[in-house]
Amino acid sequence: MGKDVCRFFSSNKASSTIEAISYDHHDGDVINLDPSFFKKLPSLRLLNISSFIGFRSPYALRDPFPGELRFLEWNGYPLESLGSNFTPQNLVYLKMEESELKELWKENQDVSNLKYVILSESKKLTCLPNLSQGNLHMLRLDGCTSLVTLPPLRFHDILDDPDKEFEVMHIYNSLTHLLSHAFPK
Repeated sequence: MGKDVCRFFSSNKASSTIEAISYDHHDGDVINLDPSFFKKLPSLRLLNISSFIGFRSPYALRDPFPGELRFLEWNGYPLESLGSNFTPQNLVYLKMEESELKELWKENQDVSNLKYVILSESKKLTCLPNLSQGNLHMLRLDGCTSLVTLPPLRFHDILDDPDKEFEVMHIYNSLTHLLSHAFPK
């Protein structure tokens, strides 16, 4: 099965009808990804690459992920960002643990559907975009040792529970204070 998926990634046969790709294989597969692979998958809603895959040319991923994408999981993602043309407006779930990410994207984006952001052990991650439009249920940044600042954040339903709001704001303020002392301007 893993070799079939590798052939699919390496082929030029992506289809506009494909809505989901899930790949979890641990044989050290190396994929020669077509530079326009994701451009040919406009209906892709779920991309789950749960294993570390070697790419002959990770810069072949320069084309943005499809705008319809709702679920993006890619452990060990090989690039420094999701690209300047990435639009996360439909994204609900983003999990990129142990990635090479330094940032997700540069400019403010519509993240109103975003609920889960899991970037644990992305040791090169230095900043996050403004996520205050999101309705976060979970934000995991453990092991993101290069993270310098936190953006404005908004969590699901914290305003309904004053104790929860206080707890979240206390953690946020503590982290912001810690980061400002660890990395003075």
